[in-house]
Amino acid sequence: MASKKAYKAAAIIDIDWFKKVNDEYGHSAGDQTLKHFAKLLNHCCNINKFIIGRVGGEEFAIFCATTEVDDMVEALASLKKLLSNSPVVMDELEFKITFSAGYIVSHDDVVDVHDLLAFADQALYDAKKTGRDKIVEFLG
Repeated sequence: MASKKAYKAAAIIDIDWFKKVNDEYGHSAGDQTLKHFAKLLNHCCNINKFIIGRVGGEEFAIFCATTEVDDMVEALASLKKLLSNSPVVMDELEFKITFSAGYIVSHDDVVDVHDLLAFADQALYDAKKTGRDKIVEFLG
């Protein structure tokens, strides 16, 4: 019986126009937005496969070691769909947010976590530069 191929994946996610949320609705709304986003992100990422962390401001990082090449993109697509149907709600206030993400899936054992993050960050930059509210894969 052949063993399955192992993959490492990383993604960097940035909540689109987060500063605008703080400026228009206040920092409490910004805090609520981060909590809401983190809750949905946790829901979409199986804790047995993914490591999730907030890396600063409105940016999150995800790591995954798996035998399924599509795990990362499926988690990000699931997050996008869930977020589109789940606005941030705070008192009388309700608003929707979007995110941009860059990700990479690698089967190269030489690539370390720092390289994965750098490549995912480059893909995130492309997502933001080309209009935001999208998921972009780093193709190298």
